[in-house]
Amino acid sequence: MLKIQNITHKYPLHFEPILNHLDLELQEGSFCVIIGSNGSGKSTLLKTISGELKPQKGKIIFDQKNITGLSIHKRAQFLSSVTQDIAKGTIAEMTLLENMSLSLLRGQKATFSSFKSAEKFFLQELKSYKLGLEKHMHTKLSNLSGGQRQLAALIMASLAPPKLLLLDEHSSALDPKTSQKLMQFTANLIEKHHMTTLMVTHNLSDAILYGDRIIMLHKGKIVIDLKDDAKKALTIKDLLDLFYHFENELLVNSAEGIE
Repeated sequence: MLKIQNITHKYPLHFEPILNHLDLELQEGSFCVIIGSNGSGKSTLLKTISGELKPQKGKIIFDQKNITGLSIHKRAQFLSSVTQDIAKGTIAEMTLLENMSLSLLRGQKATFSSFKSAEKFFLQELKSYKLGLEKHMHTKLSNLSGGQRQLAALIMASLAPPKLLLLDEHSSALDPKTSQKLMQFTANLIEKHHMTTLMVTHNLSDAILYGDRIIMLHKGKIVIDLKDDAKKALTIKDLLDLFYHFENELLVNSAEGIE
């Protein structure tokens, strides 16, 4: 379904590329978790897939089509993103109903009639999740709690279930209890709609608990790639050991460069 081929991206004034000839292939229905230290290229990878960033080299193939040069607007027809920044992808001064209406029309033109005709549908949709959000349909997003807004953002991202869902630390700004609730809701939603998913997280417990595949990025490359039973066998200690191994390797290489 998704093929990342030789992707390289370098930010201005940076000596090294943040993505360094990276290759990745994702099968339909896969739920892949991405981990790695700060600066390893995790968020940059998602931004190149979403179209927010254009790589200097390489190709992005989706459903056998080259989408490397495709606009964000056109990619929105088949992919959705939810990030840790609650304000991104939503409009705080619009109501939940208005935000959901816009989300359902991804890649299309919105009209006043589309808002009115969708209200009954959204009411039933929100009730089905049993989260109490249906009580806030006419509430501005700015007046909802952080957890409610992230739940709403996730629901909006899956209203017209995308072929590809990108999650960039979408639960990291929440308290542990709310984060846990959001993650369980996320997993249920992904399973319900069979959405192919890439999720960046710093929470190692979540990295182990969720998804059927885990990859680790280091210096813009995939250094660990485990699936199914191999992933299930991982422990937090295993992941910490991997982090320490690659960080120590980086320190050793840096010291040798100075010499």
